[in-house]
Amino acid sequence: MWEVSRANPIYATRYSEGLVVEHEGIRVRQRLQGARSAEASRIQDGVFYADVLPGVDAVMTRQGGSVEECLHLSPAAGKRLVYELSVETPGCTLKKGRTLEVLDPMGCP
Repeated sequence: MWEVSRANPIYATRYSEGLVVEHEGIRVRQRLQGARSAEASRIQDGVFYADVLPGVDAVMTRQGGSVEECLHLSPAAGKRLVYELSVETPGCTLKKGRTLEVLDPMGCP
């Protein structure tokens, strides 16, 4: 697990760009499928995005040793949310199991 104290979260200017976490040269991006290009507003320890999907607002903050995303769902919000995770560093991959691990080009977590 990457701890935020050692990893660098990069909050997007627009929500549709996704959240990037970088650690030791490895970059991972998280995106909510179908998200709008909502503009970020700075808040204490993070960012707020209004109306990222119909009826959905998002807040991203640092909480302890992680980055936390909270979604506020109004009654107009859809019933399904799908996230995409991608590793943007050449040669690195995601390993799916009980948890997700990012593997470096040598196959090490």
